[in-house]
Amino acid sequence: MAALTWSRQFSPPLTQVQIIPVGRVNLDTAADFIRKGAVALGVGSSLVNQKLLDAGELDELTRLAAAFIEQVKKGRGVS
Repeated sequence: MAALTWSRQFSPPLTQVQIIPVGRVNLDTAADFIRKGAVALGVGSSLVNQKLLDAGELDELTRLAAAFIEQVKKGRGVS
């Protein structure tokens, strides 16, 4: 994945820069971004899905938010 490769290539020489990826962030990539040095994640349509909003599926949005939190914890090595 290009975004994760970029993070690996540029994070070490730029240790003073805090990286917050905003593209290609989803439940499959979130923990890896954190492991690669991201300090936070910009999550868009992977979390706030217009179809879910239109359907009033707030429980599903809550579930997705909780799943992202778990992936961030996993990436940080926190249980």
